[in-house]
Amino acid sequence: MKIPASTALAVVAVFLPIVTCAAEEEDDRSCEKRDKEANEVGGNVVTSCNYWCRPNKDSPNYYVNKYYPDGTKCQYTESLQSLCIQNECHHPESEIYQN
Repeated sequence: MKIPASTALAVVAVFLPIVTCAAEEEDDRSCEKRDKEANEVGGNVVTSCNYWCRPNKDSPNYYVNKYYPDGTKCQYTESLQSLCIQNECHHPESEIYQN
């Protein structure tokens, strides 16, 4: 017995939202966890010299902006890596980077 493609598509369309709307595991964005990760980044490259975290679990919508330590490797452009210096990812030829 062959099932028409339109029937199969209709069945998938009905069940797809059920599968994709499953409850996600809550991401731990606490400052305690994120600060620890920031200090243990090692030789990994970050996309930005800042990160956001929640200082208080009782306030799920309140975040603070924090920064990776100076010297953390950062992605300046798609093809150029640099270092976080004074909370920013500076171009390797910039004056602040050279000093």
